Amino acid sequence: MNEIVVLILITAMMGIIGVIFGVAAIVMMVSNRKQKKRCNRETKGTVVEIQKCQMTGAIGEAPMYTWYPVFQYEVNGKEMKERAGYGSPKNKFYIGQNVTVCYNPERYNEFWIKEEKGLGLPGIFLIISVGLLFAGLCTRVAFLLIKEGIS
Repeated sequence: MNEIVVLILITAMMGIIGVIFGVAAIVMMVSNRKQKKRCNRETKGTVVEIQKCQMTGAIGEAPMYTWYPVFQYEVNGKEMKERAGYGSPKNKFYIGQNVTVCYNPERYNEFWIKEEKGLGLPGIFLIISVGLLFAGLCTRVAFLLIKEGIS
């Protein structure tokens, strides 16, 4: 295969993958916004446990871990103990930490934590998307420059 065909394929692949990551980021952001609208009541909660889960990797690689905080909070006299639906490669909470739990008044086990900081998965996907689209654009410019040099 000559260089021009390879550059066209690389550009197309980066563009397609970038768009896929971008769409996934937007879908997750919309879902998070909807959840925040549904979870419009607040209560105080406490981190009562941190669950450490080992992620499987390739043979011979060092093990990687994901940390899942477990929160305890009370809603209308009902004691709730719920594990976060997301994990983190770094433990962001500590046992005994007080948090603000925003919960869904119709489904008490649907919640989010006000103190949660960071980009989250949607932000990371958006950065990857922009990076791939920029790299695809740079590859396209390189393709055009090479094509001009050949003509």
